[in-house]
Amino acid sequence: MSNINKKQRDAEALESLIASMWNMVNRQSYRFDQTFISVVKNASVNGTYVIIDNGGIERTVKSSVPGLPVQAGKNVWVKIPSGDINRIHICGIV
Repeated sequence: MSNINKKQRDAEALESLIASMWNMVNRQSYRFDQTFISVVKNASVNGTYVIIDNGGIERTVKSSVPGLPVQAGKNVWVKIPSGDINRIHICGIV
């Protein structure tokens, strides 16, 4: 076995390992709750609220606390359960 062939095989193995690790990191899903403070921009009569999410995007959300009196301008706690942005909701008043 020549030294050049060994170096080539080592380089190919390293490239394969890096590619596998890169794919694993890119497929990683964030399965944890994210809770942050936001401001209610608008409260509607149908029980939905417009807030700014932690990425600066306006979102229309509901509240998980029944009867929670939330008006525009109020600071609220917002939760994204298990990283699922489709389940984002207000979970309390600051």
